[in-house]
Amino acid sequence: VGADQTVDFVEYLESLARLAGVNFEIVSLEVEQTKDDFKDQVVLRGEAIGGWSPTLNFLSLLENAPYRLDLADVAITKSEKVDWETKILIKTFQLKK
Repeated sequence: VGADQTVDFVEYLESLARLAGVNFEIVSLEVEQTKDDFKDQVVLRGEAIGGWSPTLNFLSLLENAPYRLDLADVAITKSEKVDWETKILIKTFQLKK
């Protein structure tokens, strides 16, 4: 993610969710400082709710995104009240200014 492009990155993820047909909500977003002179780490926690095929489509779109994303944790559950619920922990790097 380029410097000062965190909002663009989040909007891109939201557009992937719309394309896949899932409801995606960002639970938290942090930019963690690193000792590296060139980059920090972006840590995003999100939840997606949708049918099975749209959920897998969304995860596939994330895997093929033009960013170097680390899907550090993905948990898919099915409850009686909703479709499939997916909790996602995404890590990526953001260039420093």
